Formats: sequence, C-alpha cells, structure tokens
Amino acid sequence: GPSEDCAADGDEDLDGKADCLDEDCASEPRCLLPQFHRGDSDVNGSLQLTDAVRVLNVLFLGTGVLPCPDAADADDNGQLQLTDAVRILNVLFLGTGVIPPPGPTDQPCGADPTEDLLGCEEYPDC
Repeated sequence: GPSEDCAADGDEDLDGKADCLDEDCASEPRCLLPQFHRGDSDVNGSLQLTDAVRVLNVLFLGTGVLPCPDAADADDNGQLQLTDAVRILNVLFLGTGVIPPPGPTDQPCGADPTEDLLGCEEYPDC
C-alpha cells in the first residue's frame, strides 16, 4: 500500500493518522517537538473568546496560567503581548487576520515552525 510522507501534512498511507500522529513518522525530528494549535491559549482544543481572555488575564491581572505559551503566541512573534489577544479577537469576531501555523484547531496539531523561547509544557489535545 501507500507509505506515509512525513513532511506532506497528510495521511498518505490511509491509516487514519497524519504525519506525527502516525507511528511511521513519530521519530522524525519535527515530531519530537511539542505539538499544539496556535491561538488555543487555554488548551481546550478550540479557538474561542476564552483564549483571548486567558492571555489578557495573564498579562494584565497576573491570574491564570498558560500551559503552552507557544499556543498563546497567536501572532507568532515569539512574545506574549496584547497583540496575541487582539489577533484572536480579530479572527473570531471580525474575520480578519489569520492564526499562523500550527493551527487552526480543526486541522492536525503541529510543532512551532519558528524558533523562539516560549516553549510548550502541556497541550493535551495533541
């Protein structure tokens, strides 16, 4: 049968598992990095208003935690800022802008394609 192409972002071997979720690719270097969906700062598997609120609470009230700071970096500039919450709100309510990869939450999880110091300790939906 067909084989899995670990760089093609799909399920080429038709086993129901794409890339890093497929045993054929699990040991690939990019699959060993933390997997997440960008913008999902509360790590519940969905892009929602609560994601923007979580970022604002952490930044301005000092409350809440970000189990996966890379996911909270909605504009992928390598920093947690007000612009991350604004990006999420713009995408959700104005239909403007995009959430950079890996995302959105209706697509497979992925690793951060850009280097930064944020990291991701916990993202259970991947």
